[in-house]
Amino acid sequence: LFRGHTLVWYQQLPEWFKEVVNRQNAEKFLVEHITTVTKRYAGQMHSWDVVNEAIEPDDGQKAGLRKSPWLQFLGPDYIELAYRVAAQADPKAMLVYNENALEYSGRKEEVKRTAVLKLLERLKSRGTPIHALGIQSHLVAQEGALNAKKLRTFLSDVASLGLKILITELDVTDQKLPSDPAVRDRIVAGAYEDYLSVVLDEPAVIAVLNWGLSDRHTWLSMFTPRSDGSPVRPLPLDSNLKPKLAWNAMARAFDQAPKR
Repeated sequence: LFRGHTLVWYQQLPEWFKEVVNRQNAEKFLVEHITTVTKRYAGQMHSWDVVNEAIEPDDGQKAGLRKSPWLQFLGPDYIELAYRVAAQADPKAMLVYNENALEYSGRKEEVKRTAVLKLLERLKSRGTPIHALGIQSHLVAQEGALNAKKLRTFLSDVASLGLKILITELDVTDQKLPSDPAVRDRIVAGAYEDYLSVVLDEPAVIAVLNWGLSDRHTWLSMFTPRSDGSPVRPLPLDSNLKPKLAWNAMARAFDQAPKR
């Protein structure tokens, strides 16, 4: 099964975007882009991350929306538009809203979860063809225990909207853990198991995807390198593609999860 990631995002716009796109033509470019990509793969995709990371309460915008060119040019309705265009071009695919920083229970995460829920409620109330929430799940091992109760409540609230939930970008940053790989691997494995044991209790969670499988290829090597220079170890397989403790931890979580 294949997933498409991502149709609308505020980052990695083409170099010509600033010179070419404006309030007058932004809708045309958005519709053309989504239609072109989704029609090319229509009928072949399990799901699309249609809109990615549209919420950022710290930006101070109405409804917690992130400042982005799409919001600037089209207003908040760009999100609904994206789903309607994608649904028309690939009517069989599951259409997902994908977001980061929803897993923990600090003040910022709580505010973001509330804003995401309100966005999903608003889209559903307008009959928008949205089918699932994607929770990226870039975990940080040294943050300690999750607030399982609050996370379960959030997952349940999402499910109550009739939405499925996908864990879309799972990995565990070991940037600030001890240098000993064996110690790091134990802590990382614990973070995987603790998290999955909570999220898999929610029947609406239908998929878990790692953001990479092997430590040989991970975005965290560039974005969160270790100060001691040793390779990061955030994924279930090591750099030689051998299973680590994280692999076993994930397997236990799946084995112990309620069937769905």
